[in-house]
Amino acid sequence: MHGKIVSYQDSTGRGVVINIAKSLFDFNKETWHDPKVFPASGLLVECRIDGNRATDVHASKFQVFDSSVLVNEHDFWKTETDDELESIEEKKRVAAIQTISRNTDYAKLEDIDITITVAQAIKNYFVMENTTIDMIQEISHNHKTFILDYSLMKRFILKALDTLLFLDKSILKDRFAQYTGIIARLENSYKGMTRYSNVNIPALFDEYFLRHQIYYQALNVAISDIKDSLNLTNKHEQSLSKQISLVQKRIEVQRQNKDNHKPTPTIHDDYKQIENLQENLKKHKKDHHSFAENLKKLEAIRDDFYKRHFDTFNIVFTTTFNRITKKIKEGLNFCGSLLDDQIWEMSSHSSSLKAQHFKGGAEENVCSINFALFYLSHLDKYLLRDTEEALCKYCEKISNHMRRYFLIITSDTDFATDMKVKILALNKYYVVKHIHKLIALQTLINTITFEKIYFDENISWAKAEQIIQEVKDSKKNTKTEVKIVSKALKNVNIIV
Repeated sequence: MHGKIVSYQDSTGRGVVINIAKSLFDFNKETWHDPKVFPASGLLVECRIDGNRATDVHASKFQVFDSSVLVNEHDFWKTETDDELESIEEKKRVAAIQTISRNTDYAKLEDIDITITVAQAIKNYFVMENTTIDMIQEISHNHKTFILDYSLMKRFILKALDTLLFLDKSILKDRFAQYTGIIARLENSYKGMTRYSNVNIPALFDEYFLRHQIYYQALNVAISDIKDSLNLTNKHEQSLSKQISLVQKRIEVQRQNKDNHKPTPTIHDDYKQIENLQENLKKHKKDHHSFAENLKKLEAIRDDFYKRHFDTFNIVFTTTFNRITKKIKEGLNFCGSLLDDQIWEMSSHSSSLKAQHFKGGAEENVCSINFALFYLSHLDKYLLRDTEEALCKYCEKISNHMRRYFLIITSDTDFATDMKVKILALNKYYVVKHIHKLIALQTLINTITFEKIYFDENISWAKAEQIIQEVKDSKKNTKTEVKIVSKALKNVNIIV
C-alpha cells in the first residue's frame, strides 16, 4: 500500500500512516524496514497492511512530484506499490519518446533539449538529506551558544543526559526529543554520506539524469533506427553484389559458348539485368552514405550531450556532496550543543540535583565537557591514543577559553549550595569551589585564578579584612574581587 506518515514520535518509535481512503494504521520502529531513511512526518511510504497495523514500512522511491518526473501525486495514491507506479512512469516515458521521435527531423537536428537540469537531478538524489538539513533551520536557539564538536563529544553528551535522567526521575527523556530526534536523522544521513563517498558516478548519472532526458532517449531511439537501416542497407548491398556477380558469370559462360560455336541464349536480357542491379546498388550505396553521415552526426550530438552534462554532473555532485556533508556535520555540532545546553539548564534548575548532587559537593554542571575532563583525568597522558589526544587538546582549548572559577567561603552548607546553583545556572562552563576552613583557602588561591570570591560575613573563623588580605597576597588572585555576602540578604547579587 502507498501511504504517508502523518505523525512519528522519536522518543517512542511509534508512528501513524494514512492511505488514500484516509484510514490510519499504526507502525513502530520494529516494523520500519528502511536503513537508509529515518521515519518522519510527511514522508511518503510503501507498506503492507495487517489489520489496523502497517508492516514492512519503508520510504517510497517517489517523494517529489514536479517537472522532473512523469507521474504525479494522484498516480502515487491510486497505485499500491512503487513497482506499479514505475510501470506507469515507464509507459508515459515510452509514449513521450515515441511522440518526440515522430515529430523530429533528425536529418536537420543540431542539438537536443534538456528535460531536467543537472542541479534538479542531484537535488532529487539528495532529497532526504536536504529535508533533514531543513529541519535544523526551524530550531530556535541562543546565538551565544558555544558550538561543540559532536564527533568528539557525542558520548559525553549522552553520558550527561543519562546522568540527569538518573539523578532526577521527574525528568522524562521525551523532554529532549526535539534535539535527539534530529540528531538521529542527521546521524543516519551522515552514514548515508559515507556510503556515497564510494558511489558509482556514471551509474548515478544514468539513473538520475539521463533516464529523465526524454529528448536524449528519443535520440537514442533514432540512432538505433538508423543503425537498423544501415544494417538493412548493407544486407541489400551484399545481396545485389552477389546477384551482379552471378549474372556476370553467366554472361561469361555464354561468351565462351559462343566462341566454341555452341548455341547460346541471347545475353541482351542479362546485360539489362546487370544494369538494373547496378542502378539499384548505386541507390543503396547512396542511402548507406546518407545514413552513415547522419549516424555520425547524431552520435556526435549524443556523445557531446553526455560528456558535457556528465562533466557538470560530476562537478556539481562532488560540490553538493561536500556541502551537504559539511552541513550535516555542522547540524550535528549545532544540535548536540543545544542538547548539551538543555541538559545543563534543566540540571541547574532541578530540585533533586540541588538537594543531592550539588549539596553533596559537586562543583561543576552536568554537561559534556565535565564528563570528558573526568574521563581524561583517569588516563595516562603519555599513552593516549590519537582520538584521546584529539579530545584532550579540544577539552584544554575549551577549558582555557570558557571555564571560569568561583569560590564561596562559608560554613553554611545550605547557603553555599544556594549560591553555587545560582552561579552554575549562569554558564555551564563555570566551576564553583566551596571551602569552610582557612587552610583550604590558602591552597586554592595559590593554585587557581578565580573570577570572584564570595565571603560569608557570618563565619566565625575569619574576618573579611583577613580574607581580603590573604587574597591580595596570593600568587593567582591579587586582582580578584572579594564580595561580602550574607544569608540574611534574600537575593544575593551574583552577577559576574
